Amino acid sequence: MNATEWTTFLARWNRAIAERKTNNPNEPRVVHPVCGLGFPGATEVDLAQAEARLGTRLPRSYREFLKATNGLNQPFSYVPACGGDFWPAAQVDWFNARNAGWIEAYDGVDDASPQAASLRFVDELRGTLELSHDGDAAAYLLNPRVVGPDGEWEAWFFASWSPEVERFLSFEDMMRTRYHQFMSGVGDGF
Repeated sequence: MNATEWTTFLARWNRAIAERKTNNPNEPRVVHPVCGLGFPGATEVDLAQAEARLGTRLPRSYREFLKATNGLNQPFSYVPACGGDFWPAAQVDWFNARNAGWIEAYDGVDDASPQAASLRFVDELRGTLELSHDGDAAAYLLNPRVVGPDGEWEAWFFASWSPEVERFLSFEDMMRTRYHQFMSGVGDGF
């Protein structure tokens, strides 16, 4: 998706979230449903600065997402089991920069886990890019060690309470999957 397609996609999803919340008799009535993404898109300058700071070029689907919305908050601050709000480009960082304790908790315990493949899971985790924060002990990540033929990095939904990482072919694939899960009644937000 390009930035315009991301804007359309996220606005449609946002309206569906607001409609579900508004039509739920167990939830307080939403007088003004969410109708926008809340943040202007990142500029090429914003993206170039983030990429220089990170020392890498971001994959296309994630770059285009940031051009559509430079950060994205979960709706209504009630979403319990998701990866939290998406960082703006200036705050995206490597997972190990903010989460040394979380990584340490996994170090040494994963050698026989189903998550271990050619690399130990904790080594992969150290090298991921953190895209979100304030989740329920969960985060959305990008893994630059697994790159598809299209240049897209593998995307992860990682949660301390889940026995396995959910892996997706790309950021776009992850977000489309989350959207379809939401539309089928599984999940509450982005």
